[in-house]
Parts: sequence; structure tokens; C-alpha cells
Amino acid sequence: MDILFWSGGKDSYLALEFYRREYGKDPVLLTTYDEESDTVPIQNIPIKNIRKQAAELELELILVALPPECPNDQYLAALDETLAGLE
Repeated sequence: MDILFWSGGKDSYLALEFYRREYGKDPVLLTTYDEESDTVPIQNIPIKNIRKQAAELELELILVALPPECPNDQYLAALDETLAGLE
């Protein structure tokens, strides 16, 4: 399974298009978000919009909820747990 980290912004879409052209297939999207505000940090995109984007693109979406101002070690542990569950 190939995974593309998806923030919902234009750079994510450009990365998706590059990936599709380069590999000729679709990846699974993975988005981390602030569980308190239900938004993607930095981008400030509501998670409901991320779900809409994935649906419109017809791509599987994996969501990883994180606490506000998540420390890096907790971020990495959440990703490790999520990715381990996919194997």
C-alpha cells in the first residue's frame, strides 16, 4: 500500500498528480488533524473538507487524530500505531 500524506492544500494535490503520473496508480491518503478543533494544523482546513476531497478524488482516506500542540514523539507514536495496523 502506497500512502501519500494529505494536508488538503494545493501542494498535496500537486504531489498526488505527480505520484499518479510517475507510478500510474492511486495512493491511499493519510491526514493528521487536531482532534479538538477537527482541523488540519497549519492549513486550518476542517476535516469534513478533507473527507469531501478524498470522496471526490475517489481515494481511501486514513485519519489520525492528534491532541492540540502535539509533541513530536506523540505524533510519531500515533503514526507508527496507525501504519502498523495497516500491515
